Amino acid sequence: MSVKDVNKILEDQMQSNADWREVACRWLLGHENIWKKWLPYSTQCLQQFGLYNIVLDKFVDNRDDPSDLTCRACPSGTKLFGDP
Repeated sequence: MSVKDVNKILEDQMQSNADWREVACRWLLGHENIWKKWLPYSTQCLQQFGLYNIVLDKFVDNRDDPSDLTCRACPSGTKLFGDP
């Protein structure tokens, strides 16, 4: 988010005399392309963690159905998807 964007938000609040919540909501509704990138994917794991299917009880690389997936620490000495 740029300083220019922040200034536009502040200007909107001053001109509309709206509550900060209303101004923030208006900005969020109109700028999903910016803030959506800030949200992590549910299947995007941190470094040294792998994608783990709790039903299959193993590390996987398929992200098609995230309902049974979680991030789990990789066993020491392993590489991508738990391969030694």
